[in-house]
Formats: sequence, structure tokens, C-alpha cells
Amino acid sequence: MKCISPDKELISKKEFEQMSNSLDERFFSELTKKLIIHLLWDCGMRVSELCEINIPDIEETSKPGIRCAKIQRRKTMRYNIVVWGSETNRLLNQYLGMRLCLDYPTDALLVCRNGNEKRITPRSIQRWIKEIAAKAAINKNISPHCFRHSKAHRVLDKSENVRDVQCVLGHSSPLSSFHYLGLNKERQLSVSEKYL
Repeated sequence: MKCISPDKELISKKEFEQMSNSLDERFFSELTKKLIIHLLWDCGMRVSELCEINIPDIEETSKPGIRCAKIQRRKTMRYNIVVWGSETNRLLNQYLGMRLCLDYPTDALLVCRNGNEKRITPRSIQRWIKEIAAKAAINKNISPHCFRHSKAHRVLDKSENVRDVQCVLGHSSPLSSFHYLGLNKERQLSVSEKYL
């Protein structure tokens, strides 16, 4: 039986903004980290899925300021679309301007700058998230997966629809999305209060 801890760390919008504001996008390494946290915040994808995005996977949409990418979900191996907003798109454009000037012989979106021209690894992003949280004076055990949980809760808070969570997070089964109903304390209190 799979046990899910009710104590998953969530990242509030204020904490996300603190993390983002702690990074100076004038420097390529900090711009890369800022883009990463914005993509995680907007899309709610797994860190391994983020690391696998290639530049040709990025597509324009019919909506101004919104872009998307086709990613392969790690658990189901199916392809899904992730979508991000205008601020993340602005950071992506700035990043791509610098990234393409580096002329790496790879299509990987996120690459190491240490000369080996490899993709950034999930482990590196996990380490960076902890460093960024500490730099932003956030006293929580934040990991990249916390962004995924936070996205699920934000979707539930706005739509109150588990199907929306399933669509955004790319769950193959709605049962995976239902776990977030029980873990969302505010939602649980709101629903329970109706029946007291």
C-alpha cells in the first residue's frame, strides 16, 4: 500500500517570489536557476521531465506571451504539453539569447556551463533549489517536487476540480490527483465545514 505523507512542503506565492527575487538574471548561471524555478512553478512538472526538454520541443501558442513544450512524462512515458506564462516566457527568451550564443552542439534546453556540454541533472537542480531557498531566507525543506505539489494545490484552489489537476500534472489516472484533495488542508476544512 502506498503511503503519502500529509506533511508535504508547499511553496506559497510569496516564497516563490522571494526565491525568484534573490536571483540576478544579468548573470547566466542565476538566469538559468531563475528560469528553472519559474518553469517548475508554472508547469508543475517533475524535475526529470524539465531536464529532458530540448529546444525544438518548445512551441508557440495562439495566446500572446504563452508558450508550451511537449514533454514525456516519466511515470507513464506518454507525451503531454506543459504551459507557462508571460514572465517565464520573458526569462526563457533572455536565456535562449545567451544559451544559443554559447553554441553548444546539443539540443538540450538546460546545459552545464562547465565545458562538458551535458544536460543539467535533476541532482544539480535539487541542490540549487535548496541553495536558493536558503538565500531567500526560507526556512523549509524545499525540493523541486514541492513545486509540483504547490501547483496541484493552486489548481484545486482556483478550479476545485480534480480533473484540472489531472490535466495540468499529466496524471494518467484521476486517483493520483485525488490524493491532493485530502492533503489540501484549506479545501478539506471548507468541504468538511459544509457538513457540520
